[in-house]
Amino acid sequence: DAAVNPGNSGGALVNLQGELIGINSAIATSSGSYQGYSFAIPVSLVKKVMDDLLELGQVQRGMLGIQITDVNAAIAEDLKLNISQGVLINRVNGGSAAELSGLKRGDVIVGIDGHRINSVSELQELVARNRPGKEIAVRYIREGEQRDVKARLRNSEGTENVEKRTVKYDLNGIEVEDVPYKELASLQVEGAVRIKDIISDKWKAAGVKKGFLITYIDKVPVDNVEDLNRILDFKKGGILIEGVYANGKKGVYGVEW
Repeated sequence: DAAVNPGNSGGALVNLQGELIGINSAIATSSGSYQGYSFAIPVSLVKKVMDDLLELGQVQRGMLGIQITDVNAAIAEDLKLNISQGVLINRVNGGSAAELSGLKRGDVIVGIDGHRINSVSELQELVARNRPGKEIAVRYIREGEQRDVKARLRNSEGTENVEKRTVKYDLNGIEVEDVPYKELASLQVEGAVRIKDIISDKWKAAGVKKGFLITYIDKVPVDNVEDLNRILDFKKGGILIEGVYANGKKGVYGVEW
């Protein structure tokens, strides 16, 4: 019983032992406040996303490659199913993990890796926990008969490859590099990225000089070049850059992005 209000999205949902069990994401309420239903992203999925970002720089989503809908009473009666819950496959994409494993249109998925599947959201969550190339066990019903099959998940490009993000060192008019730990320690900063060269006039017009160490972008800490790439991916318009020069002089600059 946790009160979640607008603005709590992204916050931790913890149990009575202080353990993280989810990240608050949405509410369904008629009053606009916490009366109603609250929703959170399960910690198992949060951990998978975190591991992907730390290890590979981007989220890796394994996909079956199917279009699906919840089974209801009408569908169950029409297909002569002896169950009233599950996930009906409406379409199987060509070359997908589902097609290669033998799944077909009209099959009803009722289990993934030993977990009972009652709805589309449950299926999506269990599949999303896995990276491309991972093999999962799918239990389904076809023509009244329960069957099991193994499916090796694929990515959005239709391959089993886990894509590691390319780190760019030329970013919108500047060339950057990582800063050695000893230099960071001498300047008493935890992380930074050095501007090695300035190519675009907009950086010069903003007053930024070569050798400047970027420590924050819009108040978000910058630890290294990979970190900087990830932060700037979500930026549009102007950005606020904070940092320090090698002589200890601090600087704050506004740059069009």
